[in-house]
Amino acid sequence: MKENRQTIMPRPLIAVMIVMLGIALLPIRWYGYYILLKFVVCGGCAFLAANAYDDGRKHLFWFWGGLAVLYNPIIRFPLGRELWIAVNILTIIVLIAAMRSLKK
Repeated sequence: MKENRQTIMPRPLIAVMIVMLGIALLPIRWYGYYILLKFVVCGGCAFLAANAYDDGRKHLFWFWGGLAVLYNPIIRFPLGRELWIAVNILTIIVLIAAMRSLKK
């Protein structure tokens, strides 16, 4: 069961998160997009945290869980535009590394 979940969902999910985070780097001012982005990235990171927990990788569970908390749409973290850009870039880098580490 664990194998199916890893091969079916994470690659497309991670790709969607990467694209959405990349779009967020553009100078758009549509607030609704950022809320949608937070729902997608928070949910995706929570899913990756659950996978890490099921696989016994506790350090990755805490990492993905921390990102899910940071991107949660309920409690806002007012980091400012510049700091959110840096966080988004770092998240994109981590997601690319996670995608490469998945089994083909």
